[in-house]
Amino acid sequence: MDLLKAIAAVSILTVFSCTKEPAQTEEQTSTRYTMSVLAEKAEIGTRVLSLTGGALDATWATTENIYVTDINPESGSIGTKAPRNAGWASSPLHPTTNGASATLSGTFEGLSINQGDLLRLQFPKGGTMSYEGQKGTLEDISANYDYAVAYVNAAEIKDGKITPNGPAKFVNQQAIVKFKFLDKAGKPLDVSKLTITAGSGKLVQQKAYRDMTVLIPDYELVPNEYSEGVEEYKITNLFDGNLEFKWQSGPGQKINESWVVRFGSKSGYQVDGYTFATCNDTGTQNSYHPNRNPKSWVVKASGNWIGYYPIASVSDDKVMRDESNKWYFYAVEKAARYNNFGFEISENQGDEFLQLGELCLLTFNHNTTYGPLTVIPASPASELTVALCNDYVNTLTGSIHDNYKLIATVGDDQYDYEKSEVAFEKGKYYEITIKMNKVASLFSVSDNKRVHFAPGNLFWSEGAWRMYANAWEYVGNTANNTNPTATEGSRLDLFCWGATGLNGVAPNSETSFYTGNDDLVGNNDWGNVDLDYNPTGQTGWRTLSKEEWRFLINTRHNARSKMGFATITHPNGLATRGVVLLPDGWILPDGCSFTAAALPDNYKYSTNSYTEDQWDYMALAGAVFLPAAGQRSGTVVTNVDNPGNPYSDPYSGYYWTSTHSTYLDTEENPFACYVWFSEAGGFNNTTGTEGYRYYEDRRSRGMSVRLVRDAE
Repeated sequence: MDLLKAIAAVSILTVFSCTKEPAQTEEQTSTRYTMSVLAEKAEIGTRVLSLTGGALDATWATTENIYVTDINPESGSIGTKAPRNAGWASSPLHPTTNGASATLSGTFEGLSINQGDLLRLQFPKGGTMSYEGQKGTLEDISANYDYAVAYVNAAEIKDGKITPNGPAKFVNQQAIVKFKFLDKAGKPLDVSKLTITAGSGKLVQQKAYRDMTVLIPDYELVPNEYSEGVEEYKITNLFDGNLEFKWQSGPGQKINESWVVRFGSKSGYQVDGYTFATCNDTGTQNSYHPNRNPKSWVVKASGNWIGYYPIASVSDDKVMRDESNKWYFYAVEKAARYNNFGFEISENQGDEFLQLGELCLLTFNHNTTYGPLTVIPASPASELTVALCNDYVNTLTGSIHDNYKLIATVGDDQYDYEKSEVAFEKGKYYEITIKMNKVASLFSVSDNKRVHFAPGNLFWSEGAWRMYANAWEYVGNTANNTNPTATEGSRLDLFCWGATGLNGVAPNSETSFYTGNDDLVGNNDWGNVDLDYNPTGQTGWRTLSKEEWRFLINTRHNARSKMGFATITHPNGLATRGVVLLPDGWILPDGCSFTAAALPDNYKYSTNSYTEDQWDYMALAGAVFLPAAGQRSGTVVTNVDNPGNPYSDPYSGYYWTSTHSTYLDTEENPFACYVWFSEAGGFNNTTGTEGYRYYEDRRSRGMSVRLVRDAE
């Protein structure tokens, strides 16, 4: 495996085996095998990680496990094929010594392996590779998440002893990224929880090998860069899916001393390997045409039509035999998505002619779960090291660049960071210092849930749902609310309970409401309406429950210091009264002031006063304003502060919750829960003995709706 250096490519571990010219062997029925290979780390890599002087040194340990499975399918025919063997060998291989190089050796059962089979070696465990549950340290990654995979062929099997086909290379399955977290001022942030998401949705949580797809590429031969066959044995026979027709090429068809197959594919493929199939006249049993199989070759590829680079090579092959109609599977060392391919065969087994029945590409398929990764360190830390496996590949360009978002929990606060077009290449190590933005708009509504508030109340206009862009906006005591059934040009923002229009209850109904004996969910929740205007561009809205309102106002940390009464004065001199809610991680902006409603003397809308510009600063810092928009009973609107049309009743705000009530005024008029504030009673009568009381009223009442969405 490897040694990993900061900001350097993680290379690969090479496994060596002393091999002899193999004798002809029959297919094995024994299920007990021994296998021994010499393993050495490459110059740079990621084997057993430990930080020493800025480098990540790699050594083998005798306690480590390297697991083996046979992925050869029952049949080599075209299509998706499950492996002939299910599961992994009963026992792993172990390094026989500690150090930079060691012999891997072991005896195992549970598999039926034939000569030529393609074996998968996996470290540090077999089966599913999981990236979940990381602690954010190199030690944790080394022990549990430093996955590496190698493929070798069983070149010879004699008396249960497997001799691999020479060098095998372990390829790391993840990038390793060390994040250093700072705030905007450059101060370290001690992170207790980190969540990482990728815009492609291809960040791996778990992955396990399933099967392989043997595919014939939609090829286009590159003119003058391929070795044509002799007579009817054309090169196109390599891609016809029929072993009855072969490609046979003589010395006169060589290009630069090699037989060459070069072709491109407009579609492009994820290439993990390739297969050679022998012809129907190769077998020595009929003395047809032995010694025509490839012996040494190089496979080259690229993601475009310009240039090639090697992705696999074989020298003095001991795997292919003079047997007819047999498929041989080989893995590439640099698996990726490619569009351009070149096979350069420099030597065959000794005959004048080279021949093959088929040439196909292999894709290794996995059962994979994608999604965000959550890292929780044992204690808060300003540096976290994470193993990231991202399967995203741009199908047009072959690029692996993706958009990443990080959300970090620091004490009671959250910080985020987004970066576009980032490539974390598997097998490489990165150290990244990021300055994170404090997420100021988070409000705790339970011990384990936070939400973002919508910028303004919900309203319904000209047959469509919309969201106010400004927190202070509302209709008030105007014809729109007092005559809700007049839809032409109307703007309505006081609704009967559950009147979403998705459930048959019209938003502009005077008295109709959702009648179910349950809370508002699905089509009964305003959060699921189709917003014709949404200033945030966000989705996932919903209505808070009464218990969530209870927690927000009374229970969250320093709750009583995060609510106050205020007035916003507009440029025309009119004013809007309401309540201010502050987020969990509140920092007062320069030039602004705030006094909490901790005492009844502060239950005055004049306690805090802001201009629109001043409120913009408050809102940017995460503050929320709920206007005292009143309530409606049938066609009568009361308790409203409406600039230009003041009403004599106290200015109050009434906001629906998603919670139903079991109380019935009559069978036809059940109740639901709401929250309420006014100068006379504070917020939900906070001067009462309960400190907080949710209120219940007839569902036919018209009240305001302010939506929220759950924080990630």
